[in-house]
Amino acid sequence: MAEFRTVYASELMSAASRFLSKTVQHALADGWRKPDDFLRHFTPETILRSLADAHELRAELLVKAANVHEKLARKKSIESGAEDLRLALEEKLTDPPSVLSLLPPDECVRYLAAPQLWRFLFEEEFWTAAKGGPEHARAVTRMTFLLECALEQNLVTLRDLFDAIGFEQIAAYLPPERLRKLMTHAMTIARSGEALTEDQLLTIIPFTQLVGELPLALIWEAVVVRKVAVPSGFVASGGELPVVQPPPAEGTPAEKDKPASAAGGASPPPSSPQSSSTPDAAAGEARQAAVAKLTSIGRLPPSHESLATPILLSIESMYEELNSLTSDDDREVCIRDSFPNEGHLRTALLALIELLDPTIDVHKPPISDAEADALVKVVLFEERQRQEQGQGARQRSSMRPPPLPTARGGAPGAPARNIPPPRR
Repeated sequence: MAEFRTVYASELMSAASRFLSKTVQHALADGWRKPDDFLRHFTPETILRSLADAHELRAELLVKAANVHEKLARKKSIESGAEDLRLALEEKLTDPPSVLSLLPPDECVRYLAAPQLWRFLFEEEFWTAAKGGPEHARAVTRMTFLLECALEQNLVTLRDLFDAIGFEQIAAYLPPERLRKLMTHAMTIARSGEALTEDQLLTIIPFTQLVGELPLALIWEAVVVRKVAVPSGFVASGGELPVVQPPPAEGTPAEKDKPASAAGGASPPPSSPQSSSTPDAAAGEARQAAVAKLTSIGRLPPSHESLATPILLSIESMYEELNSLTSDDDREVCIRDSFPNEGHLRTALLALIELLDPTIDVHKPPISDAEADALVKVVLFEERQRQEQGQGARQRSSMRPPPLPTARGGAPGAPARNIPPPRR
């Protein structure tokens, strides 16, 4: 199952971030998306604002793409830098490929909003390509890449994939000769006490061929959207699965004459497990699992009921890696890469600070207006304290967390933070 995996290796910490980065690289390398499409979704103003905290990268972009002097580039405001980049594009001093070459996929995922990247990647609904049409084979290749990348990053398992689609649906779409071959293999290995597993099934029906037999719209909604995009915070949970049914049996002209729906057919068999499932139920199960996990490790924020499910899932994902890291630099990267955008990051950090240090009122300035950098440092400090003092009852030491800025965009030189007295 490695035929379509890209050789591009993302260096981001979280699995969801690496999946998104590899998907950006694949879409551009295979021509599904063009640099012009990127600049249409991400204007100079959007790019520069997203790079507000990435001072070196923002300066490099202005120097190399807009011919701004290096000393000036470092002092440019967001608005002024965006205007320089916009004029450089309008006057053909640079072009979209040149701009995008300065924003590698990892940097795009690190700084740009994940939902907006997702819209850029899948603006064109490739999964609606008609079976047998000129674009279907290419669409199958792309869908195979997405599934294999999700498997590679452990966002789903083979069992998740098969359960999401449903064995009944798979059997309904497989040609009779493949079903005969599969049944023969299952009966043969059963004689020696073995069971037919997902891996063994793929030795009989190669993965790409299996994807090609199934409706791409079903795979997109059941696996890519529900199992990858929604839990990762790339999209909000949507509606029901697309309406699909097995193709008519051979030799039934009346059925062949019926028009197909946009998704490839009519409703699935009534007994299909997909017909009664809902995305809200799946999201609810994922949320309950995250709450249970965070409760077990003592990291469930007191305000968890008000947190969106993607944020709660990102916090759970963050703690799966955070405690295995030894340096603050690695832990900071892990915290940042666990969230698709700065809005999710700040909301999660404030909720965690409320848990980690109840003496801090996260609903009032200066903490409520603090920059993400400062909030990350507070969480790192509190986690380091707990790591040093073990998992028992925590006695606060005399160490102090780094001071917070007054507010985002606040005047320099103002008091940084009202630090509460130590507990005695």
